[in-house]
Amino acid sequence: MQQHLLLKRAQDNSKRDEQFEDHCVHLNLQENAVGLLECRGRIQGDYPIYLPDSHPFAEKMVAEAHISTLHGGSEPHNGKDS
Repeated sequence: MQQHLLLKRAQDNSKRDEQFEDHCVHLNLQENAVGLLECRGRIQGDYPIYLPDSHPFAEKMVAEAHISTLHGGSEPHNGKDS
């Protein structure tokens, strides 16, 4: 629930950004059932939540993901040495 509120606040703050209108058009932003903006594409299914990259919360989420994957690269590690 706390993450939902932080996402909503970040999205609301981004609406004041001069690039927001461009993001709306290019990413086809639409509100979901809980009021968060999603990036809608041609593929139906799960849509990523819009989070402006310039917001401090986005930086925090990326840092936490980096740490939680033990600084993982682009491929998962299976625990075996090559």
